[in-house]
Amino acid sequence: MLRALQYIYTEPSINKEVFNVLERNIRLTGTGRPGMSLWEILVLGVVRLTLNIDYDRLEYIANTDLLLRQFLGIDDLSGFRVKRRNLRYRP
Repeated sequence: MLRALQYIYTEPSINKEVFNVLERNIRLTGTGRPGMSLWEILVLGVVRLTLNIDYDRLEYIANTDLLLRQFLGIDDLSGFRVKRRNLRYRP
């Protein structure tokens, strides 16, 4: 799963196509509390669906798994924490 995400990230033509689809389907607003980037949404969504886990487990993994944090662009286990309220699907 992470290898596929890495391929999407590094292959320019696929990357552009995937992010175009995400931009059309995910509403990012510039108001209120800063949210997650499209990349973070994609990575966490793929992890949740692939592992078939709930949001509590996803939050735990996102805050403790070093490899997943590196995919999210977070270098270590200190500081930034993924908040559960940012993980919930909002239509």
